[in-house]
Amino acid sequence: AFRVPFVPFVPLIAISVNLYLIAQQSWASLGQLGLYLAVSVAAWFGWGYMHSIWGSPAGVSKRLAEEEQQSMYGTKGVVKAIMEGQEPAAPLLKHNVQQPSD
Repeated sequence: AFRVPFVPFVPLIAISVNLYLIAQQSWASLGQLGLYLAVSVAAWFGWGYMHSIWGSPAGVSKRLAEEEQQSMYGTKGVVKAIMEGQEPAAPLLKHNVQQPSD
């Protein structure tokens, strides 16, 4: 694990120095910084969403198929089958799973 030397002192000194430096800036530069950070965060999350399984139609169907398979053949499905006195179903092999068509 990462450990910081002289913990509460070093972080408090670093925070204090940074707050002092920020307080020395003009309102215009702080506004520009805020605008830059807002645009950057929006771009970061937008890119992440568009490249996630939730951002594409094929990704949503794939995620739902995986959740369905997990409920049927995952730990919950096996425990449920045992509790009901049934023989648990063997999990499907990855190469036997049919991928959803787009």
